[in-house]
Amino acid sequence: MPGDTYVRDMNATEQQAEFLSRTIVPARLNATQTAWFLGFETHEIPILITDGLLKPLGHPPRNGTKFFATPH
Repeated sequence: MPGDTYVRDMNATEQQAEFLSRTIVPARLNATQTAWFLGFETHEIPILITDGLLKPLGHPPRNGTKFFATPH
């Protein structure tokens, strides 16, 4: 897909700026997007999960990709 190439070619700062400029936030976010949305660094997301302040969707494996719901 043409959009996939565009996203791969963008650096992290550009991706973050584009994500935060959206008027409608997706219902499901990955850990990086969740960190951007909440104003944290990506490495702080596992700490928030461990402390029970953030709960991933479903029951992902310990080393699996975690997704988070946005409030709507």
